[in-house]
Amino acid sequence: MELSAFIARFEAGLDTLDGVGWHEARRRYDRLCQHFAPPDPAALGVSDERVAGVAVRRYSPRHRAPGRVLFVHGALHAHTLLPEMQNAWQDFCQALQAQIAA
Repeated sequence: MELSAFIARFEAGLDTLDGVGWHEARRRYDRLCQHFAPPDPAALGVSDERVAGVAVRRYSPRHRAPGRVLFVHGALHAHTLLPEMQNAWQDFCQALQAQIAA
């Protein structure tokens, strides 16, 4: 997709957020971001769960090396990250051949 087309489509999506409540705006924004996200790699499992009440996203390569990576961060849940951040975690997981819980 050309950059100008991306900007136009993204701005059009942002326009749908005007005048709606916070929860509805977040739902629409998440849907907008998912529209631009590429599919998950076939050799990578992605699962969302809760651990002790905390939202956790696990990236698991089909063929994994021993060990795990735990990424602890604040504010955003991994499953609500922008698509480009999710792609970075998927790439990192496949390069390490280790499960990542974020």
